[in-house]
Amino acid sequence: RNPGFSFSRMRGGDEVEIERSVMFDLIGLLTIPLRSTIESSRFEQAKLTAASEAVRLASETRRSYFSAVAAAQTEKFLSQVVTSAEAGAQLAQEQAKVGNWSKLDRAREQAFYAEATTQYARARHSATAAREQLVRLLGLWGSNVDFKIPDRLPDLPQKPNEPGALEALAMEQRLDIQIAKRDVDATARS
Repeated sequence: RNPGFSFSRMRGGDEVEIERSVMFDLIGLLTIPLRSTIESSRFEQAKLTAASEAVRLASETRRSYFSAVAAAQTEKFLSQVVTSAEAGAQLAQEQAKVGNWSKLDRAREQAFYAEATTQYARARHSATAAREQLVRLLGLWGSNVDFKIPDRLPDLPQKPNEPGALEALAMEQRLDIQIAKRDVDATARS
């Protein structure tokens, strides 16, 4: 706390009494270095918490990005399936008219076309929902929403990384573990 100063003047008859006082927190002054260390540790913990939240948001956004690309790729694939199924259904109808196909074969082709159309509608809905989720996580709105995502997912890497080295590195650099360590240290100091 800041030091305080008070001044008062009392008058009684011809006598004037002036009272002055200076007040300061002596224990606060003596514990400034210790409190500074504790608060610096809390500040570091707050920075790690903010970094952890940023990494979580980035990870969620990355996951949403790949989901949006996969959903768009699935929608494109199912669009091709619907086109092929429609052609098959038309062929089945023509073949059934001239008597080359049975009604059962024609019904199977029509059912496949109907199922493909239903799956395509679901895929369109999923692609739209995944894109909207990505837009929300990116914090875009208005005219900023017009962005393009790739047509397909990237290829998988040819050689995987060493699992043991990655695990040790992840445990060393995990923000939640660093936050917990700092929390324990701060609790012990305070």
